[in-house]
Amino acid sequence: GVIKKIMVSGKWSIWYDWLSITPQTTEANLMKQYLLDHEVRARDVIMETYSKDTIGNIYYLRRYLDSHPQYNNILIVCASQRALRVKFLVSHILPATLTVSYCL
Repeated sequence: GVIKKIMVSGKWSIWYDWLSITPQTTEANLMKQYLLDHEVRARDVIMETYSKDTIGNIYYLRRYLDSHPQYNNILIVCASQRALRVKFLVSHILPATLTVSYCL
């Protein structure tokens, strides 16, 4: 299949805030740079730079989807050790009408 847009999500771990550390860049910026280095067009990358944990990742995805109703089918890429948590959060935060696939 063809993916139209890729959302990269994450400011930095909340641990940095607890340790009073300010990283030089966000996790989303690093992921976007990786995608650009692998020939993904910048206009196809959506950045979310507020979240600091998995709940925030899904919450800000929901906010984006609420304002972009044309997206009704998404693929979530996550580490396999986070799969159960992500699936649980998706089932409680994202609209039930959304088709969600996973790549673990």
